[in-house]
Amino acid sequence: MKFLREYIRILLELECPDADPAGWKVYYDIDGNNPPPIEHILKCWVENNAYVKDSSINNQTPAYYSPEELVPYREYERDRLRSDVGGKYFHELKKSIAEEGIREPLIIFFGKNGLAKIGEGNHRHEIAMSLGLSRIPVRFIFWQNVTMTEPIEDIPEPNEIEAIVLPVDEEPQRELTQEEEQDVEKLMKLLGW
Repeated sequence: MKFLREYIRILLELECPDADPAGWKVYYDIDGNNPPPIEHILKCWVENNAYVKDSSINNQTPAYYSPEELVPYREYERDRLRSDVGGKYFHELKKSIAEEGIREPLIIFFGKNGLAKIGEGNHRHEIAMSLGLSRIPVRFIFWQNVTMTEPIEDIPEPNEIEAIVLPVDEEPQRELTQEEEQDVEKLMKLLGW
């Protein structure tokens, strides 16, 4: 509870750089070892077009946040990561991070539409959480709009999918029903076709 009160106090005390009257971006520096909360950077970007200078935060001089601070900005939950947490890639990355730390900063995307997300580094974040790391490197990208990945809905269970097997040299003997066409469209969308 004490941490939360301190965090709110810091957030309220922080000020954004003044907006440019002509609407141009305003550039400002931050201390990467003691950066402002993500909410503050997002607020300054949305309200004042305030952009953290690349010379302030970049690959060589990232900002450092605790993994817990970044949890609300995860795009993918543990069970939705592209690489299975039990797979070879994940274990190799975890071993590398345990031995050498996170070498490539996570990237947080800030959108003028008021959304922020970890756009690159969800696996590294998950590993940092599991290893109990206290700080992880982060850099920023400022965009017009940030979108979150929508959860895939209405995926039929494997036992609900009926296979349509066609002989190689023959055309289908009947037209697909509207429901079958929708199932084919869903499958094609899932496969990225």
